[in-house]
Amino acid sequence: MADNDGTRYTTRGETDKLSLIEDRLHSCLPVIAIAFRGGALFATSSTIRGVRKVRLVHPKGLVFAGTGEVVAIQQIATGFTTGAHLLELRAGHTSVTAESVIAQEELDGILGMMRALFVDSRTRPLIGDFLIAEVDGEQKRTVFHYLSATGDRNAHEDFCVLGGNDVVPGIERILKEHARVSQSRRDAVRLAQRAWEECGKEGTLELTVVSYQQPQQLQHLSGEEE
Repeated sequence: MADNDGTRYTTRGETDKLSLIEDRLHSCLPVIAIAFRGGALFATSSTIRGVRKVRLVHPKGLVFAGTGEVVAIQQIATGFTTGAHLLELRAGHTSVTAESVIAQEELDGILGMMRALFVDSRTRPLIGDFLIAEVDGEQKRTVFHYLSATGDRNAHEDFCVLGGNDVVPGIERILKEHARVSQSRRDAVRLAQRAWEECGKEGTLELTVVSYQQPQQLQHLSGEEE
Protein backbone atom coordinates (compact mmCIF):
# COMPACT_ATOMS: atom_id res chain seq x y z
CA MET A 1 0.00 0.00 0.00
CA ALA A 2 1.08 3.64 -0.40
CA ASP A 3 0.46 7.09 1.10
CA ASN A 4 -0.70 10.04 -0.98
CA ASP A 5 2.91 11.14 -1.45
CA GLY A 6 3.67 7.87 -3.22
CA THR A 7 5.64 6.29 -0.38
CA ARG A 8 5.05 2.54 -0.43
CA TYR A 9 4.78 0.42 2.69
CA THR A 10 4.80 -3.36 2.69
CA THR A 11 2.73 -5.52 4.98
CA ARG A 12 4.42 -8.26 6.99
CA GLY A 13 3.10 -10.84 4.55
CA GLU A 14 4.52 -8.95 1.58
CA THR A 15 7.86 -8.56 3.34
CA ASP A 16 7.99 -12.30 4.05
CA LYS A 17 7.26 -13.07 0.39
CA LEU A 18 9.97 -10.69 -0.81
CA SER A 19 12.46 -12.22 1.60
CA LEU A 20 11.57 -15.70 0.35
CA ILE A 21 12.06 -14.63 -3.27
CA GLU A 22 15.36 -12.97 -2.42
CA ASP A 23 16.51 -16.18 -0.73
CA ARG A 24 15.51 -18.22 -3.78
CA LEU A 25 17.47 -15.94 -6.09
CA HIS A 26 20.46 -15.48 -3.85
CA SER A 27 22.46 -18.32 -5.40
CA CYS A 28 21.30 -17.70 -8.98
CA LEU A 29 23.66 -16.53 -11.67
CA PRO A 30 23.10 -13.05 -13.16
CA VAL A 31 19.92 -12.26 -15.06
CA ILE A 32 19.99 -10.67 -18.50
CA ALA A 33 17.10 -8.24 -18.95
CA ILE A 34 16.11 -6.49 -22.16
CA ALA A 35 13.42 -3.91 -21.42
CA PHE A 36 10.89 -2.77 -24.01
CA ARG A 37 8.27 -0.04 -24.15
CA GLY A 38 5.17 -2.18 -23.84
CA GLY A 39 6.92 -5.39 -22.89
CA ALA A 40 10.04 -7.00 -21.52
CA LEU A 41 12.33 -9.96 -21.95
CA PHE A 42 14.05 -11.55 -18.97
CA ALA A 43 16.42 -14.53 -19.29
CA THR A 44 17.93 -16.11 -16.20
CA SER A 45 21.00 -18.29 -16.43
CA SER A 46 19.95 -20.43 -13.48
CA THR A 47 16.76 -22.20 -12.47
CA ILE A 48 14.44 -20.21 -10.20
CA ARG A 49 13.49 -22.68 -7.51
CA GLY A 50 9.86 -22.81 -6.45
CA VAL A 51 8.50 -22.56 -9.99
CA ARG A 52 8.08 -26.20 -10.90
CA LYS A 53 6.89 -26.27 -14.49
CA VAL A 54 8.95 -23.43 -15.93
CA ARG A 55 12.50 -24.66 -15.94
CA LEU A 56 15.38 -24.90 -18.39
CA VAL A 57 15.74 -22.04 -20.84
CA HIS A 58 18.97 -21.14 -22.66
CA PRO A 59 20.91 -22.50 -20.91
CA LYS A 60 18.82 -22.82 -17.75
CA GLY A 61 16.12 -20.64 -16.26
CA LEU A 62 13.16 -18.55 -17.32
CA VAL A 63 12.43 -16.40 -20.36
CA PHE A 64 9.81 -13.66 -20.66
CA ALA A 65 9.50 -12.33 -24.22
CA GLY A 66 7.50 -9.19 -24.97
CA THR A 67 6.65 -6.88 -27.83
CA GLY A 68 7.71 -3.27 -27.97
CA GLU A 69 10.50 -0.86 -28.74
CA VAL A 70 13.78 -1.66 -27.04
CA VAL A 71 14.71 1.02 -24.53
CA ALA A 72 17.33 -0.56 -22.26
CA ILE A 73 19.42 -3.62 -21.49
CA GLN A 74 20.71 -4.35 -18.01
CA GLN A 75 22.36 -7.16 -16.15
CA ILE A 76 20.51 -7.69 -12.89
CA ALA A 77 22.71 -9.37 -10.30
CA THR A 78 21.32 -11.77 -7.72
CA GLY A 79 18.60 -10.22 -5.62
CA PHE A 80 17.83 -6.57 -6.26
CA THR A 81 20.35 -4.35 -8.05
CA THR A 82 20.22 -0.59 -7.50
CA GLY A 83 19.77 1.30 -10.73
CA ALA A 84 18.53 -1.63 -12.76
CA HIS A 85 15.84 -0.92 -15.33
CA LEU A 86 12.86 -2.84 -13.94
CA LEU A 87 9.23 -3.23 -14.95
CA GLU A 88 5.97 -3.92 -13.13
CA LEU A 89 3.25 -6.23 -14.34
CA ARG A 90 -0.21 -4.75 -14.04
CA ALA A 91 -2.02 -7.00 -11.58
CA GLY A 92 -5.34 -8.56 -12.53
CA HIS A 93 -4.99 -8.11 -16.29
CA THR A 94 -3.61 -11.41 -17.53
CA SER A 95 -5.05 -14.28 -19.52
CA VAL A 96 -3.82 -17.69 -20.63
CA THR A 97 -4.58 -19.57 -23.81
CA ALA A 98 -6.53 -22.81 -23.61
CA GLU A 99 -3.44 -24.70 -24.75
CA SER A 100 -1.56 -23.76 -21.62
CA VAL A 101 -0.76 -26.61 -19.27
CA ILE A 102 0.46 -24.48 -16.40
CA ALA A 103 -1.63 -24.67 -13.24
CA GLN A 104 -3.33 -21.50 -12.04
CA GLU A 105 -1.51 -21.51 -8.71
CA GLU A 106 1.81 -21.82 -10.53
CA LEU A 107 0.85 -18.98 -12.85
CA ASP A 108 -0.03 -16.85 -9.85
CA GLY A 109 3.35 -17.65 -8.35
CA ILE A 110 5.18 -16.64 -11.53
CA LEU A 111 3.26 -13.39 -11.84
CA GLY A 112 3.85 -12.72 -8.16
CA MET A 113 7.58 -13.11 -8.70
CA MET A 114 7.44 -10.75 -11.65
CA ARG A 115 5.54 -8.13 -9.69
CA ALA A 116 7.89 -8.40 -6.73
CA LEU A 117 11.16 -8.45 -8.64
CA PHE A 118 10.51 -6.15 -11.57
CA VAL A 119 9.07 -3.03 -9.97
CA ASP A 120 10.35 0.47 -10.65
CA SER A 121 8.31 3.62 -10.11
CA ARG A 122 10.16 5.29 -12.99
CA THR A 123 8.67 2.93 -15.58
CA ARG A 124 5.06 2.44 -16.53
CA PRO A 125 3.38 -0.94 -15.88
CA LEU A 126 4.13 -3.75 -18.29
CA ILE A 127 1.54 -3.51 -21.04
CA GLY A 128 1.27 -5.80 -24.02
CA ASP A 129 1.71 -9.43 -24.94
CA PHE A 130 4.46 -11.75 -23.82
CA LEU A 131 5.36 -15.41 -23.70
CA ILE A 132 6.69 -17.67 -21.01
CA ALA A 133 8.83 -20.33 -22.69
CA GLU A 134 9.53 -23.64 -20.98
CA VAL A 135 12.38 -25.63 -22.49
CA ASP A 136 13.26 -29.06 -21.13
CA GLY A 137 16.86 -29.70 -22.14
CA GLU A 138 16.69 -33.40 -21.33
CA GLN A 139 13.49 -34.22 -23.21
CA LYS A 140 14.18 -31.73 -26.03
CA ARG A 141 10.72 -30.23 -25.89
CA THR A 142 9.45 -26.66 -25.78
CA VAL A 143 6.17 -25.42 -24.31
CA PHE A 144 4.96 -21.84 -24.66
CA HIS A 145 2.59 -20.26 -22.17
CA TYR A 146 0.95 -17.19 -23.68
CA LEU A 147 -0.06 -14.30 -21.44
CA SER A 148 -1.58 -10.96 -22.35
CA ALA A 149 -2.41 -7.77 -20.50
CA THR A 150 -5.28 -7.23 -22.92
CA GLY A 151 -6.42 -10.77 -23.66
CA ASP A 152 -5.77 -10.15 -27.37
CA ARG A 153 -3.30 -12.07 -29.46
CA ASN A 154 -1.16 -10.52 -32.18
CA ALA A 155 -0.44 -13.57 -34.30
CA HIS A 156 1.93 -11.70 -36.60
CA GLU A 157 4.53 -10.96 -33.94
CA ASP A 158 7.89 -12.72 -33.83
CA PHE A 159 10.37 -12.50 -30.98
CA CYS A 160 14.12 -12.59 -30.91
CA VAL A 161 14.98 -14.25 -27.60
CA LEU A 162 18.51 -13.63 -26.33
CA GLY A 163 20.39 -15.62 -23.72
CA GLY A 164 23.93 -16.09 -22.50
CA ASN A 165 26.25 -16.15 -19.51
CA ASP A 166 27.00 -12.43 -19.58
CA VAL A 167 25.84 -9.19 -21.14
CA VAL A 168 27.47 -9.34 -24.56
CA PRO A 169 28.98 -6.02 -25.70
CA GLY A 170 27.28 -4.66 -28.78
CA ILE A 171 23.89 -6.31 -28.33
CA GLU A 172 22.24 -3.13 -27.07
CA ARG A 173 23.54 -1.20 -30.07
CA ILE A 174 22.35 -3.81 -32.55
CA LEU A 175 18.88 -4.02 -31.01
CA LYS A 176 18.42 -0.26 -30.78
CA GLU A 177 19.50 0.19 -34.38
CA HIS A 178 17.57 -2.63 -35.96
CA ALA A 179 14.78 -4.00 -33.72
CA ARG A 180 11.24 -2.90 -34.57
CA VAL A 181 7.87 -3.31 -32.88
CA SER A 182 6.49 -5.57 -35.62
CA GLN A 183 9.14 -7.60 -37.40
CA SER A 184 8.65 -10.23 -40.03
CA ARG A 185 10.09 -13.63 -39.18
CA ARG A 186 12.77 -13.15 -41.84
CA ASP A 187 13.80 -9.81 -40.33
CA ALA A 188 13.90 -11.33 -36.85
CA VAL A 189 16.12 -14.16 -38.08
CA ARG A 190 18.41 -11.66 -39.78
CA LEU A 191 18.64 -9.63 -36.58
CA ALA A 192 19.53 -12.76 -34.62
CA GLN A 193 22.11 -13.74 -37.22
CA ARG A 194 23.71 -10.29 -37.18
CA ALA A 195 23.88 -10.17 -33.39
CA TRP A 196 25.35 -13.67 -33.30
CA GLU A 197 27.98 -12.90 -35.93
CA GLU A 198 29.06 -9.64 -34.32
CA CYS A 199 28.81 -10.53 -30.63
CA GLY A 200 28.75 -14.30 -30.22
CA LYS A 201 32.34 -15.12 -31.04
CA GLU A 202 33.28 -16.04 -27.48
CA GLY A 203 30.46 -18.53 -26.97
CA THR A 204 28.51 -16.35 -24.55
CA LEU A 205 25.46 -15.71 -26.71
CA GLU A 206 22.40 -17.77 -27.61
CA LEU A 207 19.53 -16.50 -29.74
CA THR A 208 16.17 -18.04 -30.54
CA VAL A 209 13.55 -16.52 -32.83
CA VAL A 210 10.05 -17.40 -31.62
CA SER A 211 7.10 -17.23 -34.00
CA TYR A 212 3.51 -16.89 -32.76
CA GLN A 213 2.18 -18.56 -35.89
CA GLN A 214 4.56 -21.53 -35.70
CA PRO A 215 5.85 -21.50 -32.12
CA GLN A 216 7.48 -24.91 -32.36
CA GLN A 217 9.66 -23.91 -35.31
CA LEU A 218 12.60 -22.08 -33.76
CA GLN A 219 15.65 -20.51 -35.35
CA HIS A 220 18.38 -21.19 -32.79
CA LEU A 221 21.90 -19.81 -33.02
CA SER A 222 24.70 -20.15 -30.52
CA GLY A 223 28.24 -18.85 -30.35
CA GLU A 224 29.24 -22.23 -28.96
CA GLU A 225 28.18 -24.07 -32.12
CA GLU A 226 30.91 -22.78 -34.41
